[in-house]
Amino acid sequence: MQSNCGTSEVLALAATLEEMKLYGKDYAQTTCLHAKYLANLLDSSGLSVAGKQFGFTETHQVWVTIGTEQQAWQACAKLHNAGIRVYPASLPFVNSWGLRLGTNAMTRLGFSTNEIKKVGQWMVDILLNNVEPEKVFKDVQSLMQEFSIKDVHFTFKS
Repeated sequence: MQSNCGTSEVLALAATLEEMKLYGKDYAQTTCLHAKYLANLLDSSGLSVAGKQFGFTETHQVWVTIGTEQQAWQACAKLHNAGIRVYPASLPFVNSWGLRLGTNAMTRLGFSTNEIKKVGQWMVDILLNNVEPEKVFKDVQSLMQEFSIKDVHFTFKS
């Protein structure tokens, strides 16, 4: 038998709940706005983004349809080689494999639509314009150096 009083989990949960009480609404709204912005940008650039008929998304998620499972994994690998983290997924409602994108981490780091536009353009360059991911990697690194994990947004100020 094992017992765990879980005090570390309780403290983390308490801090998270307090943080969300103070900043949760603004964080959620900004995250969703960023997702809509990214989805519109990708769609208008020629990628197939699921949900256009209802405004693409009402959450932090954007689904880019790719095709087969293998094609989705290949697209994922290209973006990962550029330093852009996405996840391949069997997308519900569209009967296709694609990429699941999320804007919550970018929002938390303090990205504005200017930075999200850069990320979206890099994705288009790699997936549609056949730009080598390694050529984009340095730009991604440079952008990320501007946003310290020590200065996340929608959190307590130190």
